[in-house]
Amino acid sequence: MRERGIRVLVIKGTSLTHHGLRDQREPADVDLLVDPACVETACEELESAGWLRRSSAFPNQRDAPHSVTFVHPDWPCDIDLHRYFPGLLAHPPDVFEAFWARRTRVEFAHKPCEILDRPSSLIVMTLNHLRSRASDDLNPRWSAMELSDVEREQLARLARRTGADLGLWEHLVSIGITPRTVSRALIIEAGTGRHGRRLTALALRHSTTRDRLHIVGRLMRGPAAERGDSASWTRRWRRNFRGLVGLAMGQFGSRQDR
Repeated sequence: MRERGIRVLVIKGTSLTHHGLRDQREPADVDLLVDPACVETACEELESAGWLRRSSAFPNQRDAPHSVTFVHPDWPCDIDLHRYFPGLLAHPPDVFEAFWARRTRVEFAHKPCEILDRPSSLIVMTLNHLRSRASDDLNPRWSAMELSDVEREQLARLARRTGADLGLWEHLVSIGITPRTVSRALIIEAGTGRHGRRLTALALRHSTTRDRLHIVGRLMRGPAAERGDSASWTRRWRRNFRGLVGLAMGQFGSRQDR
């Protein structure tokens, strides 16, 4: 891809090990964050090399999925190509440029690769963890993490620039960083459903009544691409309805516990 001028960053996996954020292990896949302007070209490059899409291509629309998986009959691992990363609420091209400006080059399998630097990797690692797990087990790790004053400042600036403040709020506070006030635009983005249930819950918690109605209405309508497909729209409607009921019950439970 480098020969085609496609900018790609290795995220998660081996890059976390390089920065001492994860123990060494055999990766099951390779995660790549691609310049959003070159996603389809990157997909075509992989296909020309014999890789097959496990999911459909990215439509050229705002409601596109965040990644597509490629498999190869002769390779034991998959490639996950990311157009954006859930939890980073800023505009995807802006997020990519922020990460690209801080990239580090290392060799993997005797090939030079561009990876995220340590503060960027910490942000992505934590957001990925929070998509499927509670934050409780990460809080002690963040509190115990040895970060220099420079790294702490870099982390704060990067969280602001990439829109990670909302998702990382309590973790930033745990290491002495006061997050900025999250803008309405980022809260609305968090409530689109593209960033997972946890961010949707945070968006509903931090939004005004009017914006809550907007968020719920959009979730129930679903992406524009699915509205002409009754089966897809019905599946998403049911999934979002169950999700909203779960979020409502969680909010009710948390209030009862106070």
